[in-house]
Amino acid sequence: MTLIILVVRLSTDGRPSARRDVESESGQHRARAILDERYARGEIDTTEYEERLRTMRGDR
Repeated sequence: MTLIILVVRLSTDGRPSARRDVESESGQHRARAILDERYARGEIDTTEYEERLRTMRGDR
């Protein structure tokens, strides 16, 4: 029984999958906000902005 619990905790990081999805989604929103901020400040050009945006979406 203990072994089963240990395996489940290790495979799920001890967190319910819905929680991981929320954290992942909020991380994606933050990444997009940072990308938008860098573009607005002129730190990256349009080509780099669009390339990074495609990468974040998984459109490579």
